[in-house]
Amino acid sequence: FLIKDKDNFFSGVDRSRMVFHIMLSAHFSEHEEDFGIQRLLREEVYDDAYNLHDGDVNILALGDKLPNNDRQRLVKDWASFHRWYKYQPLDAIKNYFGSRIAMYFAWLGTYTMMLISASIVGLICVLIGLFTTTDYPPVQDVCNLDNSELFYMCPLCDRNCSFWTLTRSCKYAKYSHAVDYRGTVFFAVFMSFW
Repeated sequence: FLIKDKDNFFSGVDRSRMVFHIMLSAHFSEHEEDFGIQRLLREEVYDDAYNLHDGDVNILALGDKLPNNDRQRLVKDWASFHRWYKYQPLDAIKNYFGSRIAMYFAWLGTYTMMLISASIVGLICVLIGLFTTTDYPPVQDVCNLDNSELFYMCPLCDRNCSFWTLTRSCKYAKYSHAVDYRGTVFFAVFMSFW
């Protein structure tokens, strides 16, 4: 093989996998069955084993400078709650974790972006339900204070519970209408086509 750039021929992920493969098959004594890091972990010779990462993670000293490696870029632009509005650095994720993990986060980002329209429609449906509770006749009947002496409800338990008026459930009738009215049928149909 004629490799021009030997330092960058294998990606960091490929190098980590090669090192891990070597650690899985390396003999640590003269016995045939004494090989691999997994056996040393099972016998508690080591607590844990992981591949070393390339580059320093310290980005505090960078100031306004650009990150020097993928690890710093991921810490600065991806693993920060203050960067929720930015696109994911998929190339750095691919270089650092591999293409499968990058594909997963690309799919997750697309799925989350697609959910924005559904959440806006759902929020509008709930708000319409909240604003139309006073116009809904069953809610008006339950919340009408003139009906408080007309409708007594049975006790909720057998002992030490008294009768109660229907108007006490006014708040629950409003909440029920906000999430269960004609608009929720529209939202269900919208979500089935979405």
